[in-house]
Amino acid sequence: MKYLIVSAVCLLISWPCFSDGGYDQNAGGYDPSIAQRREAEEKAAHDSLLKAQQATARKAEQKRRAEKDKAEAESIADAKKKLKENAPDFLKSLSNVEMCALYGSAIRNESRELNPLDFDGSFQFVLNEAARRKLTVNSDLAKNPKLKIGMSVCDLFTAYGWPEKNNRTVSASGVSIQHIYNSQRIKAYVYTDNGVVKSWQD
Repeated sequence: MKYLIVSAVCLLISWPCFSDGGYDQNAGGYDPSIAQRREAEEKAAHDSLLKAQQATARKAEQKRRAEKDKAEAESIADAKKKLKENAPDFLKSLSNVEMCALYGSAIRNESRELNPLDFDGSFQFVLNEAARRKLTVNSDLAKNPKLKIGMSVCDLFTAYGWPEKNNRTVSASGVSIQHIYNSQRIKAYVYTDNGVVKSWQD
């Protein structure tokens, strides 16, 4: 009789008395352990789903990064290829002192910021252009820089690269330039008159 009354109440309130919702049919009452087991199972299922979603997200991010890295590598390779193809024209557009600075940075194998011809074989293009211009460059100064009175601007730029700033003054006696260097190789104000080093401050 008690079971029939409970069944009727369950039907009226749509309570899952005969499932794992917490009611024990055999015991004839609510069993907390059944609800706890059900809750643990739901939590385990939720955690498993969350881990699967996180794993999927990680794979998607790894794929996105790999595709981005591949695209950047292809872009750099394409840029180097185009630069290599156009290197002779690019070098011809430089002034002699710019060529001297590029020559020195190429010998020292410096970064692309200092050596825009950043690709294998770029140094040969520089050598070819220097030979075409019959430009005399002291390659020893590129590796072993030494500041001297009377050295040419070309030697100065070969040894220490392109200055951070050049302040140019034109007078009746010619052109005087203050070359400002602030790098690891040199920190100084170098003064040239008509292409020759006359003095410096360090």
